[in-house]
Amino acid sequence: MRTNPFASAGIIESEDRSSRLVLDANRSHWNIERGPRLERAIFRNDLSPAEALELCISTEGEMDIVTEASPADAARIIASEHAKLVVCDANRVLVGIINRYPSDVPLHDKRVRKALNLAVDFQKVIAQGLGGYANPLCALTPSWCGGFASDMEPYAHDPAHARQLMDEVG
Repeated sequence: MRTNPFASAGIIESEDRSSRLVLDANRSHWNIERGPRLERAIFRNDLSPAEALELCISTEGEMDIVTEASPADAARIIASEHAKLVVCDANRVLVGIINRYPSDVPLHDKRVRKALNLAVDFQKVIAQGLGGYANPLCALTPSWCGGFASDMEPYAHDPAHARQLMDEVG
């Protein structure tokens, strides 16, 4: 470990990918009940996410699966006669990081940090910014990860309490 977190012995300069990856069903797999359910899967790495989505929603059979579609594209997918939107709890966290050591804001005081949490209307961010396709978290770890305390809840939006805490700090 080094004190500089960006120090590294090597830096990845490129990750060359083939334009297509073809997987054929393994009919001699020992667990017949588990699968395979498809004869062939072809992954195309030669399209941008926008191109892949357009093929998925406007054609039949050209593109069968597109992952990680933007919430902004959800309405287009739902309206498509060729596509179906499948929602899942993804492994992504939207977080705001605040420098804890500025000289003009007392972020060393727990009440200020709590006030910032209480001041953010997470439901509004989810509804208006993410099209309703997200869940509020109470930590940087999603609830489905191991070691998560099951009794934890995110802070409720409470601007009055946030203001009170900030007034206490001055």
